[in-house]
Amino acid sequence: MQFVLTEEQGLLRDQVRDLLQKQATPESLRTLITNGEPWNPNLWREMAGLGLLGAAIPESYGGVGLGAMELAVICEELGRAVAPVPFFSSVCMAAEALALAGSDAQKARWLPGIASGETVATFAWAEGNGGPGAPCAATIAGGRLRGRKWPVPDAGIADLCVVLARSDQGPALAVLELNQRGVTRTPLDGFDQLRHHADVAFDGARCEVLDGAPAAGALDELFDRLAVYEAFEQLGGTESALYMARDYTMQRYIFGRQLASYQAVKHNLADILVMAELARGNA
Repeated sequence: MQFVLTEEQGLLRDQVRDLLQKQATPESLRTLITNGEPWNPNLWREMAGLGLLGAAIPESYGGVGLGAMELAVICEELGRAVAPVPFFSSVCMAAEALALAGSDAQKARWLPGIASGETVATFAWAEGNGGPGAPCAATIAGGRLRGRKWPVPDAGIADLCVVLARSDQGPALAVLELNQRGVTRTPLDGFDQLRHHADVAFDGARCEVLDGAPAAGALDELFDRLAVYEAFEQLGGTESALYMARDYTMQRYIFGRQLASYQAVKHNLADILVMAELARGNA
């Protein structure tokens, strides 16, 4: 098992980190939250220009053709910076769903727009509480989608959505444009002020069933991949919080001594570092 990044993966990490240090500063994040803005389109365009949005999308569909590990490296850096972009929704969720379940024609139609950043996509599977195996009430019949999905990440800014629904043949994945009649998006309040969610209702919206692979098998593989990508994103956030805490203890003094000099503080920070490294190995 390889636990160390290759030279190319390290260069990718440094490139993403450098971009985010300039475009996703704490000050810029506070401004977005204060202004109620759902994302940073300028950062999104820069990521597209660097090929980051198509990192794991094959070259034949407009991407760069790297792999899952490279996508995980990007996720970790985005989590470290709490980057205000719909990368996880569009690239990790929707693009991966299309790659797993779409036909060659469907991939050729939808993936290039996601890779270029011109299309923001998302994936709608949840219907309130419940995990991936929860019953699905949304239905597809005659190329029309009916039902309700919530919470759907970044649905307010998305152009395209891959939706889990029921059909006469069983579970199905369908793709549809959100800017059409029969689709209603209602913003939801959440504790994460930089990842917005919505309640999306479908009332006869036109959709296209993904028919490149059976939906059940594609879903199992998709959720496995999402768990790994999310683990890397959370790992980045964990390390960021750890180093913020370390810096704080080095700047604060108590009873005339640097807080970081106390053994109990040092041991706690070291324990968290060890757990983070174990988490990275597991991921």
